[in-house]
Amino acid sequence: MRTELSSDHEAQQNNYMENKLQGILAAIVDMHSFKINDQEVSPEVSYFMEHPNLHEKGVICHFPLDSIANGNHMLEIVKSQQQKDCSEGCYTKTFSLPFRKL
Repeated sequence: MRTELSSDHEAQQNNYMENKLQGILAAIVDMHSFKINDQEVSPEVSYFMEHPNLHEKGVICHFPLDSIANGNHMLEIVKSQQQKDCSEGCYTKTFSLPFRKL
């Protein structure tokens, strides 16, 4: 009986943490907008990762590339930074990453 309660509690706790992490991941992705060649795109898949060399934490996003031609392209990521009160200033930070589809 005690073992069953313990494993049930552990499963509920794992489920709670997984849901919490998915909510955090969704909020992080929602704070960004993504464009490929000036066309809005949304990541198909996103997940947390840790760089194996420097152990920096980050997010990996996979984008659909079926509809773009082979060749050189530009991924633009715009991160919204909001203060509590936008009258004090809201700003964005833009990153442009060139890539080639083969």
